[in-house]
Amino acid sequence: MKKRSSLINIGIILVAILAFFTAKKIKWEMFLPDAPEFTGHSENTGEDISPASLTGKYVMLNFWASWCQICVLETDHLKHIHNAYKSKNFLLIGIATSDLKDGFTNSLKFKMAPWPLIFDKGNQIAYLYGVYALPQTFIIGPNGRVQMHLKGKIDIHKLGQIQNFLDQRL
Repeated sequence: MKKRSSLINIGIILVAILAFFTAKKIKWEMFLPDAPEFTGHSENTGEDISPASLTGKYVMLNFWASWCQICVLETDHLKHIHNAYKSKNFLLIGIATSDLKDGFTNSLKFKMAPWPLIFDKGNQIAYLYGVYALPQTFIIGPNGRVQMHLKGKIDIHKLGQIQNFLDQRL
């Protein structure tokens, strides 16, 4: 009987919390984690990337490595995203991690990507984001918070998720 009463109380509390947030129209986004700040230099475009250069934009970070075959296979989908949103308040940044500098600069992705690519020496940026498997992609909102985190290759399904997300916001 006590167990049932406790479950009912928990249910009532959850409904009250939901009603509070709905009534106050508080955005759930305020509970998303802040994106770790980093600086880096794009080896292919020559841009310096800093928190100030990202402020107010939607930023998509794609963690990859030259030895990762599925990372290279997602390049066409990334190109599609870059071309569709580059003229909007959006920036795609590739971050090569767990890689050798020669592998990075000689990779097919490096040669094909018109978006900034950063070599993550010592995996410092990957560590900040908790990236231990590749590929992984994060979308950060203009408020500096992680809005989306995708693990694995960007396939046609994930491409659709990203496009829907960005179309609603840009």
